[in-house]
Amino acid sequence: EPTGQASLSGMVNKGDQLCELIPVTTKPGDVAKPVNLLGASFDFVMTSFASLDRSVSEMDLVFFRGSKEELKQLCNGEA
Repeated sequence: EPTGQASLSGMVNKGDQLCELIPVTTKPGDVAKPVNLLGASFDFVMTSFASLDRSVSEMDLVFFRGSKEELKQLCNGEA
C-alpha cells in the first residue's frame, strides 16, 4: 500500500524487491538461518513468514531498490 507506514517512512517503496528474511529469535545462543527470497513467489514468501518458529520475536527484511536487471547484475558480480 503506497500510503502505508513503510512507504510513508521512505524505508520501503513501491517496486522494492524483498530479497531475504532474517529471523531474530529469543532463544539464547540460537542463530536463525536467513531465508533467501530472491525471485520467490508470493506463496513461498507467505509460507516463509507463516513457518517461523514461535521463538522468533522480530525479523530483519533485506530489500533491493533498483531494477530487476540491476539486481541480476549484482547477483552475478557484474556491478
